[in-house]
Amino acid sequence: MKVAMILGKDAKTDTRVIREAFLLRDYKINVFIYVYKYIDNLDEEYWKGINIINIPYKHRKFTMFTHISRLKPDIIIAHDLPTLHYGAILKFIIRCKLIYDSHELYLYTNQFNSKSIKSRLIRMILSFTERIFIKTADIVMTVNEYIMKELNDKYKLKNNIYVIMNVVSHNIKPLSQKVVGNKYFNIIYQGVLSEGRGLEELCQAMQYTDEKVRLYIYGSGILEVKLKKINTDCNLNEKVFLMGHQPYDTLLALCYQFDAGVICFKNISKNNFLASPNKLFEYMSVGLAIIGSNFPFISKIIRENKIGITINPDDIADIVSKINEMADNISLLKVYKNNSLISYTGRYNWNIEGKTYLQIINSLFDKEYH
Repeated sequence: MKVAMILGKDAKTDTRVIREAFLLRDYKINVFIYVYKYIDNLDEEYWKGINIINIPYKHRKFTMFTHISRLKPDIIIAHDLPTLHYGAILKFIIRCKLIYDSHELYLYTNQFNSKSIKSRLIRMILSFTERIFIKTADIVMTVNEYIMKELNDKYKLKNNIYVIMNVVSHNIKPLSQKVVGNKYFNIIYQGVLSEGRGLEELCQAMQYTDEKVRLYIYGSGILEVKLKKINTDCNLNEKVFLMGHQPYDTLLALCYQFDAGVICFKNISKNNFLASPNKLFEYMSVGLAIIGSNFPFISKIIRENKIGITINPDDIADIVSKINEMADNISLLKVYKNNSLISYTGRYNWNIEGKTYLQIINSLFDKEYH
């Protein structure tokens, strides 16, 4: 059996795609990931049992249709909206099954907040594309029930839409090297440093938090210079630390040393508001308490599993109050951290969620993979 995935960004850095691909690989399914990117020449690589075909962006249509038509996969998985029309056309040509994996509400992502004519035109074309081609998918997947409802209400998908959460599973051990001091209340943010993640407010709030509170920010992005300036202007160099980018496994290994993980997304788009961040489940996987925006999915996970507190990401006073509240209550912090790890091992992990994913693959065929 062969599965072709179509992706518009580097496959190795998309943890959702890699989780799905590795699971299929482990069940002896041949996986081919087609990635169109800004390169000059076609590049094929066999990486950890997965075939990755990097296609020059300017030749993506002809090359992709030619390659995948010759491959004749049993399933095509179109990852996110920009790849959906390729999958739909190839389904018609090859007569195979099509899965549309919607990682987010793409039409409502931050990139379309711009009022420029170009942005509006691109969004209009993509909106038309999704409306026309989503009905050609045999299965639609997305990351949480709120985005599922949005897609279902808009396109009337009936029974062929499923939730596959962005949960993780790993055997990564704690980093032996000490990064933080035990006498402090240590918070970690890990991820892209970009607009809409509440990082400016979070840094500004650190001026007013208890002296023992420390914030470590891991990642890189366009806000890095701005965050450094906030640190300097607010004299926060002993409370806020910009640690730069770390490899994924190293980052999870050092996360064990922290008390809490923070997600301070702002409501700058519907996609942000309904987000299901990878980092939420990554924090849980190493037993961290969660400080998260009071948005539907994030707050639901925090509330139902009693793993932390929610904050208003636009209210610095609320951020300060909630952080100090957690830092001052050591016994409650231990409960949050323990519940976080229990929730991860008992429900929110890929070993469990992957079974649902495999059932969806099975539903398209007579043969089952166990």
